[in-house]
Amino acid sequence: SKPNGGPTSGATHNSGRDRIRGRESADRLQKSKVAVISVAGAFRKGKSFLLNFFLRFLKAASCGDASQWLRSDERLSDGFHWRSGSERDTTGILIWSEPFFIRKPDGQEVAVLLMDTQGTFDHQSTQQDCTSIFAFSTLLSSVQIFNISQNIQETDLQHLRLFVEFASIASDSQDSVLQHLWFLIRDWQYPDEYEFGVEGGRQYLDKVLECDPKKPMENLELRQGIRKFFENTSCCLLPHPGFAVTRKDFHGELDKISPEFLAEIDKLAARILSPECLASKAVNGRALTGSELITFAEAFRSGRLPSSRTILSATVDLTNLAVSKASKELFEQKVASRVDPAAAVTDEEFESLLGAATLEALAYFDKNCMQKSSEATADCRAGLEEDLQQQSQHHRLMNQLRSEKIAEEERNQMLANDIESLHKDNEEVARRMVEMEQRFQQSMKELSQGMASRDEFEKKLQKESMQHQINQWKMEQENLQLTSKLAELQKQASEAMVEEQRRTMESRLEPSRRKTEEERRHHDDLKLSTEEIKEGYIAEYEHYERTDGRHRAQASGIAQDRERPDAQENQITEDSEVGKLDKRCKQHCLKKSFLIFAMASPTETTATAIQLIIPDEKNTGFSLNPKISAQVKDLDRMLKAKIAIICVAGAFRKGKSFLLNFFLRYLTALVSGNTEDWINSDDHHRSGFHWKSGSKRDTTGILLWSQPFFIRKPDGQEVAVLLMDTQGTFDHQTTQQDCTTIFAFSTLLSSVQIFNLSQNISEADLQNLRLFVEFAALAKSSEGKALQHLWFLIRDWQFPDEHQYGEEGGSEYLSTVLDCSADRPQENKELREGIKKHFEKASCYLLPHPGKAVRDSKFTGDVQRLETEFVEEIESFVEKIAAPENITVKKVNGNELSGSELIDFMEVYFEAFSSGRMPTPSSVFSATVEMVNMTAASNSKRLFEDKVKSFLDPAKSDEEFQAAVDEASKEALDAFNSKCMESDSSEVRKAKKKLQDDLTELKDKAVLNRQLRSEKLTAEKKSDLLKGEMEGLKQQTQDRQKQMQEMEATFKTTIEQI
Repeated sequence: SKPNGGPTSGATHNSGRDRIRGRESADRLQKSKVAVISVAGAFRKGKSFLLNFFLRFLKAASCGDASQWLRSDERLSDGFHWRSGSERDTTGILIWSEPFFIRKPDGQEVAVLLMDTQGTFDHQSTQQDCTSIFAFSTLLSSVQIFNISQNIQETDLQHLRLFVEFASIASDSQDSVLQHLWFLIRDWQYPDEYEFGVEGGRQYLDKVLECDPKKPMENLELRQGIRKFFENTSCCLLPHPGFAVTRKDFHGELDKISPEFLAEIDKLAARILSPECLASKAVNGRALTGSELITFAEAFRSGRLPSSRTILSATVDLTNLAVSKASKELFEQKVASRVDPAAAVTDEEFESLLGAATLEALAYFDKNCMQKSSEATADCRAGLEEDLQQQSQHHRLMNQLRSEKIAEEERNQMLANDIESLHKDNEEVARRMVEMEQRFQQSMKELSQGMASRDEFEKKLQKESMQHQINQWKMEQENLQLTSKLAELQKQASEAMVEEQRRTMESRLEPSRRKTEEERRHHDDLKLSTEEIKEGYIAEYEHYERTDGRHRAQASGIAQDRERPDAQENQITEDSEVGKLDKRCKQHCLKKSFLIFAMASPTETTATAIQLIIPDEKNTGFSLNPKISAQVKDLDRMLKAKIAIICVAGAFRKGKSFLLNFFLRYLTALVSGNTEDWINSDDHHRSGFHWKSGSKRDTTGILLWSQPFFIRKPDGQEVAVLLMDTQGTFDHQTTQQDCTTIFAFSTLLSSVQIFNLSQNISEADLQNLRLFVEFAALAKSSEGKALQHLWFLIRDWQFPDEHQYGEEGGSEYLSTVLDCSADRPQENKELREGIKKHFEKASCYLLPHPGKAVRDSKFTGDVQRLETEFVEEIESFVEKIAAPENITVKKVNGNELSGSELIDFMEVYFEAFSSGRMPTPSSVFSATVEMVNMTAASNSKRLFEDKVKSFLDPAKSDEEFQAAVDEASKEALDAFNSKCMESDSSEVRKAKKKLQDDLTELKDKAVLNRQLRSEKLTAEKKSDLLKGEMEGLKQQTQDRQKQMQEMEATFKTTIEQI
């Protein structure tokens, strides 16, 4: 408690009547209309610091002069407690204990209360706690300031969905259900796009809340609800207060705060707190008094996670209770105004008076109650009628007592009867309360059972649907394989039929072969060096330029053809410019120019970012780029090499693409063999991954750099390093499901995932990893850890006095964040234990701010314009990940992946995530197990085929051939057992059975191939063998198609039964 007031805790619903400073202020508050100014948002974003400016303004305003409020003291020392650092400070909800009584221009006195809230998503609170704090403060306040860092993300808007849903079901209320919502954007970085202050904020908010048809439907509906159900929505863009405020030695000195920040704070305080701007707290159109506000607060003390229904129920109860109370007061006023306390009224006149007062009180209730048609309102009205009857009975008694006709004993008896009646009424109320509690408990039990039944039904339906899709996909794959085998056997049959003809023709072709060989040697003799060819071509060009105009034009045509990408084809056609020259030119120039084009016209050499995952036009999903293989350079080399993928993921507009271009610059220098001063080498920030300044998203989908970087590790292993850029999560064009899909897909594919975060790690950031922790927990029998290296990269770190920049400070900070101390909620502890257990490694790096240059709309990536400290740290960070000795090869189930296996995984994961449902741990796990086992089976079959090839020679005996085949089959099965995932599962047993069947088919195929190589069988006999094999495959295909139809019918029946 401070000399002039102090914060009062509201976290446990302490009685405000007992904690408000001074009896006189408390009594005055209960009778006054109230305005509650609240600040809510994520932790460590300066909420308490901001409220102390408001506190200073109100102190000045309550004294009658707020003109010089900002400089009334040179230090912001008194008020709500705040401090620098990364750990949370405020807990629960605080209210300043001194109300500020401000008189509005219309003469009404309003008691202004300031409310401070615990920052959401700190590491000591559960999701329920965060939702409860935000919901409670929003419903209690007349002005809710939503304190947000840097920009409005879609997740910020999603926090308001609870209130929009509540307001939509309370839509019969007289006024907007929710009052004034301010979006306060701290540390705004794009003043060139939207200027600081309220006007720039209005333009920015209009853009964010724009109901563009291209936005997903769920995002559109949320925006429409915010516009409809809040009385006012405003926005203010605040500049950064200056880095001095982040230092431990800062104690609120105004001269250390940016003047630009102070100027905007001055304007903002006046816009919210000036007498003409103050808004009283109202519910259902009724302004609340202080006592009603406390009653309202006590309606939310259930301890359960708030929902739109529980909020509505509490609001309806409060409103109707207040209206019922006002109705009874109106009844009393009407009766008192027409009755003389000293004289009795005749029974007829008095009954008429009571009836009129009762009707007037009920009419007032009907006019002002909330949710008129609801059962709760009907119950409240019935209770009001009973209360009015009791009040009427009491007034009848009083009127009789005033009558001189009644003796003293009779009066005493009447009083005794009245007291007994009151006792009975109290007992009835107690009985009804017990019944209500029992009904509530029964309802909760039924609700829990209903929810469990519904969840069980949804899980069953999802499982049936998923299993059907998997079976259908497997059947399609098997059909494709059968079709491929059929085509292969048809080809072999054709080859067998012409075998004899080929041997017959060989002797006839021998003279032609010798002639071809002579021409090849002659061609080799004509080969010239590139410079000689150029000189010869130029000499010929100059010769024809000296001829007449016709020849000059034709020579010009040669030069033009040389620049065309299809020049090789053009030069060898009779209609080309070369073909139109005379015979001597054609013979001389064609040879030389063709060789130039053959050596000097490769495919496009410029690497670029290419789309791996492409968002559709309606922002309702993604598709896998079908041309990705054609766009990746050095594809053949990449497919054979081991793969490392460095990926950056996180919220939009936080510098992910800008960061990746530093990796691009380093890897380019590494491949060239010279990494000295690589960070100042050729600027890839202009030609690398596209990025731009501004508040609008830039990257969409998932991008890959088209040029793999082939790096040789110290142990001699060559690794193809790929860089992956991802669409920023929580932008305004993307659904929650799509954001989860992008993050999940990139995390599962990458060997190093850089989780790009701004300023600190919030609990919400860790919750994004829950999907992978639960997925990894399912992979109990896998080899090694299911997830690889996770880097938390904290951009714009503000507390170097607490944890220094770099990996060492990051390691210290991450240890505090992932600490599993006893004071953390159980669900938060379990998540941290999962991260430590299932990731091979979790690291953290703290980066300073790159400097003001990056906020300039004209900034193009010049390293020289960046802060030196940032450049030094980014250089160290890149090398810690991308240096040859630090490169992490992509693994699944402990096995390093090649490029070809990576592409297989891409397809399987994408199929798992493109089902139209949110990715779940089980769907991710199922896809991983399936792909690992498919890869293991494929490699086992390849091993078998390689082993058997050397024994196909017909010269070997049948016994030798059979022994070799049996040994190869055993080795293939052993290889599968060592590489498969979840070896004890039914899926693996099925996969193993399938592999055994496939190996049997391969054995039969090997026998057939051996017979086809035998010279003992005629071509006709070989053809008969192949025809028999083809007939068998056709029958197998028909059987599979029939089986698929039966499965489809079974699935349909199952769905109908469910």
